[in-house]
Amino acid sequence: MRAPIRSVAAAATLFAGEAAAQSAAQSPASGLGQTLFALVVVIGTVFALAWLARRTGLPGRGASALLHTVASHSVGARERVVIVEIGDSWLVLGVTAHNVALLQTQPKGQVPEAAQAPLAGGFAALLKQAKGRHDKR
Repeated sequence: MRAPIRSVAAAATLFAGEAAAQSAAQSPASGLGQTLFALVVVIGTVFALAWLARRTGLPGRGASALLHTVASHSVGARERVVIVEIGDSWLVLGVTAHNVALLQTQPKGQVPEAAQAPLAGGFAALLKQAKGRHDKR
């Protein structure tokens, strides 16, 4: 049986001792488990919100009804040629790390014939042509 507590300071000391004994009884693994569980809950919440945003059709970064990227091709380490559709026209832009230059403007959907020539036969035709050159050797 405990002796009666005679002062507030003695009660605080007794309470602190009991709290320390309880925290010492908990293993470090249980604290790690609680931390990992909280981390999984937070990451799961982030993924759930991203899925919900995509599912409801919220516009993403850079989404625009006015401007649409039709095609893009890298021509160097930091240089690209980009075709952008705006309204009823396509803008062919040269994009570098420091500059964007208008190269050409053309009506929407009109692809120059020179751009279609290399792809006229498709990959199969190019493969047959390359195989034919190899067989002649």
